Amino acid sequence: MARQVRVVRRGPESRRENAMNQLVKTLPEDTANGAGAFPQSTVVPIDNEPTPRLIVGSPLAGPLTQSVVVIPCRVENLRILPVAGAAARNLSPRVGHLHITVDDLPWLWADFGQSSTVVLAGMPQGQHKVRIELVDAEGNVFTAQTVTFHAPGK
Repeated sequence: MARQVRVVRRGPESRRENAMNQLVKTLPEDTANGAGAFPQSTVVPIDNEPTPRLIVGSPLAGPLTQSVVVIPCRVENLRILPVAGAAARNLSPRVGHLHITVDDLPWLWADFGQSSTVVLAGMPQGQHKVRIELVDAEGNVFTAQTVTFHAPGK
């Protein structure tokens, strides 16, 4: 059986916040009844943390026609935080970030944000590939996915 939870906010409300107040989530019974709490608590250390996962979607077609690549992605079992180095090795839940490489160039950039979106603008016409790596705080790769696409150019 599922339990319904209503999101409640106090204070001045915008239209968006008002809509959020009407949002109803359905939680699975094992998370709603306190048996095991939520699968990934940010309050207490987690024994035997599950393997981090990276889910990457295809570039969105609309922006691609304007030479803007928008790649949706999602991370599970890892928190994306602006923390790096050996000091973060033993944090629980585990933390990390994304490494993003375009067209096998010798450089990459690290993404410590939580937007769940990789955006590349001004891509020249032709075939391209973007590699997204999910890494720990020291840059060790957990998993990676590569997206290939054709940019129409301007």
